Amino acid sequence: MRHLFFRFSLPLISLFTVWPLAFSHANAAGIQFDAPPPPAPLYNSVTDPIKGSRRAPITLIEYTDFECPFCKLFQKTLKNILQKNGSHVSLVYRPYPLTASHKDALPAALAADCVFRQRGSSAFWKYSDALFAADTLSGANLTQLAQKQRVNVVKFNKCIANPDLGTVMEANIHNATLLGLQGAPTTFVVNRLTKKQQMVTGAVTEEELQKVIDELLKKKTTAK
Repeated sequence: MRHLFFRFSLPLISLFTVWPLAFSHANAAGIQFDAPPPPAPLYNSVTDPIKGSRRAPITLIEYTDFECPFCKLFQKTLKNILQKNGSHVSLVYRPYPLTASHKDALPAALAADCVFRQRGSSAFWKYSDALFAADTLSGANLTQLAQKQRVNVVKFNKCIANPDLGTVMEANIHNATLLGLQGAPTTFVVNRLTKKQQMVTGAVTEEELQKVIDELLKKKTTAK
């Protein structure tokens, strides 16, 4: 499958904690225990929506697609994990639209980005839930759902049309390739204190994801 290439250059690739764009089939489930794992993706409070404490010892960095049925299924698992683990686990979102099979995935990712930039993490997560629950991700519906988060529609539309977003998305193709992503959902489970991590691919069960978290919490260190 070919990547979708934008007409813009890549001058921003080193300036952003970038959001990856990749084109592959969604995975049903699986945990990869290959060693060594890919480099831990960095969290950036300016570009990455986060749910939970920034000081949580475990951070889940989820690459997802709003049109992917497996990603939609996985949201319940993530919510249960966050509720069960409390302040010990946080969740960071990264878009991973599978445009080869999901024509509305990229517009939805751009819209979610623009809601976050305008209204912050709280509005983003509500918008994310609405996108996964929506029957359609058409342009009109993306705007209607965004209005429920009290966005300025004029600014919202300008944000989506901004070619700089395309540049950032293109840069993320390269970043995603370096991280070894193959499909969505893909979640990096990272111990913030030890820097150890594990890559989890697909909509694994709550029990499987909790096992990975517990394994990474075994070695305790003091945060620097």
